[in-house]
Amino acid sequence: MTTNSPSLFLLFPLFISITFSSFPKASPSSTPHSKTTLNRGSSLSVEDKDNTLTSPSGSFSCGFYQLGPNAFSFSIWFTHSANKTITWTANRDHPINGRGSRITFRNDGTMVLTDVDGAVVWATNTTSTDASKAELLNSGNLVITNSSGSVLWQSFDSPTDTLLPSQPITKQSKLVSSFANGALSSGYYSLYFDSDNVLILLYDGPEISSVYWPNQDLNVWQNGRTKYNSTRRAVLDDNGWFSSSDRLQFNASDAGPGIKRRLTMDYDGNLRLYSLNESDGSWKITWEALSQLCNVHGACGRNGVCVYDPTPKCSCPPFYKISDERDWNGGCKLGFDRFNYSVDKDRFVEVSGLTCNATEGDTSTAGSLYMTNGRKAIWVYFYGFVSAVGAIEFLFIASGWWFLFRKRDVPNEVEIEEGYQMITSQFRRFTYGELKKATRNFKEELGRGGSGAVYKGILNDKRVVAVKRLIDVTQGEDEFWAEVSTIGKINHMNLVRMYGFCSEDKHRLLVYEYLEKGSLDKLLFNWSGTGDTLLGWKQRLVKDKIASEDESWVGDLVDMRIMKGELNMKQAEMMVVIALLCVEEDSNRRPTMDAVVEHLVAND
Repeated sequence: MTTNSPSLFLLFPLFISITFSSFPKASPSSTPHSKTTLNRGSSLSVEDKDNTLTSPSGSFSCGFYQLGPNAFSFSIWFTHSANKTITWTANRDHPINGRGSRITFRNDGTMVLTDVDGAVVWATNTTSTDASKAELLNSGNLVITNSSGSVLWQSFDSPTDTLLPSQPITKQSKLVSSFANGALSSGYYSLYFDSDNVLILLYDGPEISSVYWPNQDLNVWQNGRTKYNSTRRAVLDDNGWFSSSDRLQFNASDAGPGIKRRLTMDYDGNLRLYSLNESDGSWKITWEALSQLCNVHGACGRNGVCVYDPTPKCSCPPFYKISDERDWNGGCKLGFDRFNYSVDKDRFVEVSGLTCNATEGDTSTAGSLYMTNGRKAIWVYFYGFVSAVGAIEFLFIASGWWFLFRKRDVPNEVEIEEGYQMITSQFRRFTYGELKKATRNFKEELGRGGSGAVYKGILNDKRVVAVKRLIDVTQGEDEFWAEVSTIGKINHMNLVRMYGFCSEDKHRLLVYEYLEKGSLDKLLFNWSGTGDTLLGWKQRLVKDKIASEDESWVGDLVDMRIMKGELNMKQAEMMVVIALLCVEEDSNRRPTMDAVVEHLVAND
C-alpha cells in the first residue's frame, strides 16, 4: 500500500482538472441574462439592464439603453463598440421611465413597448396569430417571424440614423440625424430619395429648408446621377460598396470582407461611412459625403458664420452673439438692444403774470423720438431722411423691374397670338362666350386627359361638337399650338375633324367634330359590345408569317444589328426607359425634350 500511495496523489489533481474542464464555458460576448430570441408571451424589463437579446455571433445586442438618470430607449447597438454605438431605436423621440417599463411580445403577435403607467409608446404593426418569435439576426436586424420562418416585421424597414450592410434605403424610408452629439432624438438633417428619384441630403430647420447634397449648382447629370430610375433603392454591401438606383456609387477606403461597418447620418449634417476596430471598439471614417463641413447648410444656425481655424468652427459676425452656448443650431442674435428708451412724465408749471386764453376746437399733437448718450440729446431726423431716400430708391427699382419684365412679356404674347392667327387662319375663331353658351357652361363632360377636359356642345347652326378646354394655360400653350397645327393638316374619313378654336385672353379651347359612337379605342378593345365594328382576333394579328416558321420577314421589321449581336444593350434599355417615361399618364411626370436629348447625348 505504501508503494502505491504516491501514484494516487498524482492522479487526484489530474481528475480534478479533467472534471472542471468538462463544464461549458460562457461566451465572452454574452451576459448571464442574454438570449437570442423572445417568444410569445415573454418580455424584457427596464430594471434588469442585463436582460437583452443578442445575435448568434454576439456582434449585436438589443435591449434598454440609458439616455439619462431616468430615461431609457429600446435600441440595438454594436456589442463590441465603445460606448454602445446605437444602430436603431424604437422610441427615439419618446424616452420611457426607468421603472416599470418593458418590451413585451404579446400573444397576438405584436411587440409592444410600454411606459411605467402602461401607456403604449411604440408597437409593431404585426397582429398575426402565426407570429412565433422575435429574433436579433447577425446582420443587426430585429425580426418577427412565423412558424415557417417568414419575416412578418423587421427593424430594417424603419431605420433611424444608421444603415447597416444589406439594409436597403427605399422610397418609403429615410435616415434622420440625431439632434446633438450623444443624443438620440430626431435632428434637422435627413437622407432620402426625392420626387426626382435622386438620393439627397436635406436640412429642414425651424425656419428654412434646403438641399445641400449633391451640389445644387450642378444639374443631375453633372453630379453623376440620373432621375430616370424610379425604383428608389440603395444598399451597402458586406464589402463596403454602396450603390443606388440614381447611379450614386462609393466604397469604403478599407473595402473588403470581415469588417463591421455602418453608414450614419451624423448630427452635424454629414453622411459618413464607418469601420469598426474590434480590438479597442473605436470607429474609423472610411468615406464621407462632404469633405468640407462648412458646406453643410444650417451648420451654424441663423446669422452664424462657419470658418476654418483650421478645423470647422462657428462664429458670430460683429455686434452679434451666440443665442445658445450649448447649441449652435440657434444661431446668432444681436448683441445689443434695439429698443432701449425711457419716457419722462410731462406736467404744467404755473407762471404768474401771464394770461392764457382757452381755444375751442381740435388740436394737433406731435412727438419726436430721440436718443441719448447720457450727456446730450440727438434728434433723429437723420432716420427720417434715410427712410425717405430708401423709399424713393425702392420705388425706382420696382418701377425699373416692372418695365423690364413688361417689355419681355409683351412681345412674347404678341408673337404667340400672331402664331395662332397664322396657323389657324383656315378655321373659324369662336368667342369664349359662344362656346360657354354652346356647352351650357361646360356642363356635360365627355372625357378628361392630362392637358384638359372635353365637353359636349351644340352650336347656333345645330351642329353637335366636342369642345376641348385646356386646364393649365401656361403649360397648355405648346399642346394647343401643336394640336391645331397637326390636326389642321389631316383630312381622313376615320379621324375626327376640327371646326375651329378659341384664343381669347387666357382661354384656349379647340372645337372638334362630335363622335356619336364614342372613341376608336372603345370600339377596338371593348369586347363586351357586339356588332360588326369590332375587329376579329385574326384581323388583329400581324402577317401570317409571324405564326409560321418562315423568318425571312424579320429583316423587314427588325434592325439587323440585333441579329448580328452589334446592339448596345445598355443604350437599348435606356431608350425603353425614356420611352416609358414619355408616355406617362400624368403629363407633369413626362421628361422635357431638353432632358431627353441631354440623356441621349450623355449615353451616346
